[in-house]
Amino acid sequence: MLLLNLYGYRGVEFAIRDPEKVDLSELTPLLERLNLQVSAIGTGQAFVDEGLSLSSSDAEKRKGAIARLESHMKLSKELPGYPYIIVGLIRGRSEGDISKAMERLKASMLEVLDLAEKYDVNILLEPINRYETDLINTVPEAIRWIRDLGSKRLFLLADTFHMNIEERNIFEALRLAMGHHLLRYVHIADSNRWAPGYGHLDLERIVNELLKVGYEWWFSGEMLPKPSLEECVYRMVRELFWEES
Repeated sequence: MLLLNLYGYRGVEFAIRDPEKVDLSELTPLLERLNLQVSAIGTGQAFVDEGLSLSSSDAEKRKGAIARLESHMKLSKELPGYPYIIVGLIRGRSEGDISKAMERLKASMLEVLDLAEKYDVNILLEPINRYETDLINTVPEAIRWIRDLGSKRLFLLADTFHMNIEERNIFEALRLAMGHHLLRYVHIADSNRWAPGYGHLDLERIVNELLKVGYEWWFSGEMLPKPSLEECVYRMVRELFWEES
């Protein structure tokens, strides 16, 4: 995290499989020393490593996913910055019948949102590309779903890597999200999920277009450490946010 501090980052996003494994006695002083807030907590590893899923046909796995997200909410209250909780891959996959999976997902999400109200935290729904899940792939789908759930605790996370695969027009999708006042978080990665400048996305234009229409929340680099971790940290700032003097 020293690199983040060196290049002027104001926050850090954590991917946390199990909050019970987090040692706050070490983490909190480090964040304070580096003057970093926690912007969001990613939860997808609970699905990848343990199979916990909000849409699973296995009731115990659904129950486990909800309980795990509650643990993430409790952790968020202990961290600086009032971090969002991300619902990405933890929503799972359809297991064959999308309509039934979506019904299970909706029921689970309603429980999650009740917990979010209890703990005074906000949830981010992230559209993810079709190769990773078949449940909610595009920004318009996510907007309809968020509106249907009707919770003031639920917002949208847009990810440029996933959008490059799924959206007909990235800029139109972002303007739609802003028009609905739902966009609260943006994941940045180039088209190949490498550092900015190593793929074909015009990430500078994406950032500038969002700023023009009043976006004022987090931009977070979520990319493979390619060509290197250091280059990712540097290019996120150098390509998108540094102003030449």
